[in-house]
Amino acid sequence: MLIMIDARADDAAKETLRSYGKVVEFMTKGIVYPAIAGHPDIFFCQTENGVIAAPNTPKYYLKTLENEGIVYQAGYRDVGAEYPWTALYNCVISGGILVHRTDITDRAILDNWGSGKTINVQQGYTRCNLLPLGGGRFITSDRGIEEKLNLSGFNVLYITPVGVALDGVPHGFIGGAMGRHGNRVFISGSLGNIAGGDDITSYIRNAGCELIEITTGTIKDVGGILFFE
Repeated sequence: MLIMIDARADDAAKETLRSYGKVVEFMTKGIVYPAIAGHPDIFFCQTENGVIAAPNTPKYYLKTLENEGIVYQAGYRDVGAEYPWTALYNCVISGGILVHRTDITDRAILDNWGSGKTINVQQGYTRCNLLPLGGGRFITSDRGIEEKLNLSGFNVLYITPVGVALDGVPHGFIGGAMGRHGNRVFISGSLGNIAGGDDITSYIRNAGCELIEITTGTIKDVGGILFFE
């Protein structure tokens, strides 16, 4: 299994993840603005039918997927330098729904998705702000996403993004600090260092998931913790 995370994540975080799979430290240059240059969730969309990658993803990472036998499909549009063109692939697909700002979603994702249920939100950085736990449960740091999911009958926990660190901007987003593989939920940092941390812990455990803090200290947005197999 490959685990992809921002190359700038704490060494301790990467070392913890190595006990679960092969860690790939992700970084790009000259494609997007610096705060998100190492964020794999900007370049990869994980669908229920496979992985879709932005065509301007550095070839090294695409070759890494190929070498591990992980099949991916190239999207149609390159990731751009600024929002919203940085968010073309930053959507969430889970449990039979696609959540994204659908006026920017790359057509390859929509074609792959077909006629499943789509929830259109205003936040293009959807994956950055949203982690699905399965069973219709979600954690989000965006009020608009929370409202849309609640209206669709889903169980949603809102957590303020203030306190999620991301160098170069006032704060990151909670989804970008987290990842899920099966019933394990991983987070980059200690939940004792964020408002609502106890709520996150209880919510994850009530969803039947195991919580793993991959490092201590401040919660950091690392572009998601992505698992490929």
